[in-house]
Amino acid sequence: MYKSYAQQLLAESKNLKAVERRSGVSYRTLDDFKRGKTDIETITVGTFIGIARGLGITAEELYYGSNEPIKIIDKQKEEILSTYDSVTPEGKQALHSYATKIVADDYGQHKKSLPDTDIPSVVGE
Repeated sequence: MYKSYAQQLLAESKNLKAVERRSGVSYRTLDDFKRGKTDIETITVGTFIGIARGLGITAEELYYGSNEPIKIIDKQKEEILSTYDSVTPEGKQALHSYATKIVADDYGQHKKSLPDTDIPSVVGE
């Protein structure tokens, strides 16, 4: 029988009562879930988050079975984030300002063009 990562963790938990106290989820619900009587797809988001809290992990860790960050697939987004990480606080503020103006222009909410001035030296040393 297939067990979700959440069910495996609950089955390995030595003290379901402690999980109940920390999670706010009833012992019966936890036990039913642990035994496979209740499927992960049928519980509420609140119950799922409570189970994660009760086990001392994030909902993402509980769902994916890991605390590994999700990889960025979009190469342009990865490059933008890398650029953002490499600039000074002033550079981050300038990038945010320009990005906000671009979004506003894209949605027709703001028709001012970007200034022609150079961005000050913002790349971190």
